[in-house]
Amino acid sequence: MTYPSNLIGLAILEVSLNWGLDVLNVQPPFISAKNDKREFIFKFLVTEYYEDDGDYYVDINEEGQSDYTIVFFINKKNDNVALLDSSKLTGGKTKLKEIAECIKQKWEWEVEKSIT
Repeated sequence: MTYPSNLIGLAILEVSLNWGLDVLNVQPPFISAKNDKREFIFKFLVTEYYEDDGDYYVDINEEGQSDYTIVFFINKKNDNVALLDSSKLTGGKTKLKEIAECIKQKWEWEVEKSIT
């Protein structure tokens, strides 16, 4: 099973339509956008959370600088997308409880799996 390759397109729509930012550049996984006050860099990440020794974790790749990280959890049903403050992320194996402290906003994307 694979997920549609247009997930970065959903992130672009979120940035432009729902947040009212002008998208300047897209070089996956990075999106740069601006409003009338400043420019922002978003990093887009598709990942799964997993259980290990009684706690739940996610692997966060912090390669590259960004102001915010948009995370799509492919194995979560509700509120499966989160906007995180990148300055508060440490990267690597991170407890979901720690991620919760970085959340600026969360929402749901309905993405169907396709069989290839």
